[in-house]
Amino acid sequence: MTIINALSLNNQEQQAVVEKIKDRVTSKLNLAVDFSKLHGNQVDFSLMNRGEIRKLDNTIGKQFTVPTKTYEGLNGQVQYTELNDIYMLNVTTPTKNPELLIPLRNLAKANEKLDRLAKHVVAEGYTLIDSDEVVIQTQKAIFENAIETFVEATNMYTLPIYKDDNAVGYLVFDEINSNPIVIIGNDMTAINEEGEIITIFASGDSCSLKWADCMQQELGCSNWSSCLLLFGTCISACCTCAGVVTCLVCVGCAIHVFNAAWSCRMCVPDAARPKECPVK
Repeated sequence: MTIINALSLNNQEQQAVVEKIKDRVTSKLNLAVDFSKLHGNQVDFSLMNRGEIRKLDNTIGKQFTVPTKTYEGLNGQVQYTELNDIYMLNVTTPTKNPELLIPLRNLAKANEKLDRLAKHVVAEGYTLIDSDEVVIQTQKAIFENAIETFVEATNMYTLPIYKDDNAVGYLVFDEINSNPIVIIGNDMTAINEEGEIITIFASGDSCSLKWADCMQQELGCSNWSSCLLLFGTCISACCTCAGVVTCLVCVGCAIHVFNAAWSCRMCVPDAARPKECPVK
């Protein structure tokens, strides 16, 4: 079973979605948007009905992703999700604003783990170009009955990773979490508590219900709204990525989900050792 299914819209339905995204997101943030590349999926939120905190009457949501361009001419993404009378936003945009970039760069460059991962990336045959550094800003929010009920924002120092002059991933360090991460394609590499460099290799199907259930349990959250945002903008949103370079909204999730993803790596259908999955 999967939590994601492709969504097909007629012209009238697509235009209605476009108008909502314009009104609720892009017009307020001064972002140029290419709506010809709007992509949609159906998302099964039934895992949110586990427990007694709150129940959703309808658990099938609609999720849309569209590319954007900032006033600096840099490419970003907006993700817009609807579920009953709730909508969620995930706006991810890069910037070279020195007021943000310089202090984050200083923090990143002083981090021993980032230095180790950078050397690891180069040793594996990839290239890092310091002049291409950016801060990736992620803004997430939940609105219920048009009222904002939960908001989250992060800034991440980010270096693109190249292979033969093609961008294939990112080396990322955020302002809160001191554990940097490498994302190449959909594979994630980090340094664990024992100081080992470990990699989670992408699965052919990371949208399975069992995997999503494991991720939800492993990640945990402080309240129902934060759980919903986590599920709607990370777990369900990123399992369909063909590669992080084309799925920028998932860069901000990688640092926060790495430990859970490691615990749940045997919960996917093609796992080598499925008995090690924490969810039975």
